[in-house]
Amino acid sequence: MRHMTFLAVAMAVGIFSLPFVGTAVAATAYEASKAYEAGEYETARSIAYPLAMGGDSDAEFLMGRMLEEGRARKPNLLEAFRWHRRAAERGHTGAQIYLAVGYNSGRGVAINYKEATRWWRVLALKGNATAQDQLARQYALGRGVPKNNISAYTWFSIAGAQGDEDAIKTLELLEKTMSRQDIVIAQAAAERCLDSRYLHCG
Repeated sequence: MRHMTFLAVAMAVGIFSLPFVGTAVAATAYEASKAYEAGEYETARSIAYPLAMGGDSDAEFLMGRMLEEGRARKPNLLEAFRWHRRAAERGHTGAQIYLAVGYNSGRGVAINYKEATRWWRVLALKGNATAQDQLARQYALGRGVPKNNISAYTWFSIAGAQGDEDAIKTLELLEKTMSRQDIVIAQAAAERCLDSRYLHCG
């Protein structure tokens, strides 16, 4: 089963192009992002830092990105991870992906499959197909959760229903190892989750 890097997941989900929306503060965070994209890293940092210190999740995420990539300051994966965690706890999707991948791979923090699974679940319940696929793999491999083919099948089915081709292919392989009864249980669980718009998921 594949091991996805932060860049691979980010490109799949499109977090590098996520819009900054909301209040006037968010518009300022957008200005910081535009300066960053233009290569004006010192300007981006000077705008983003006070906003991040004030709890703006977009600015926190941008600070994490700059520290990871060594923009305006030397690379510091540990500090980058701290900024991303702050943003993730405030609900920032890009930061949550960063944490899930980081805990799975040990980038910027010690490997912790339980924490990785926690963040994949948060994202999966937002309807993120890539995260649903990754959560299914955690169950299939027993990483951070007890190995459970029914739960793995459930989440692969959910991701597959959204068009995730990798999930569909893995689902076909997993199905060969399961009893018909377990498949029916998993299919019912996937249907219940989708019908409830992720309110009732295992």
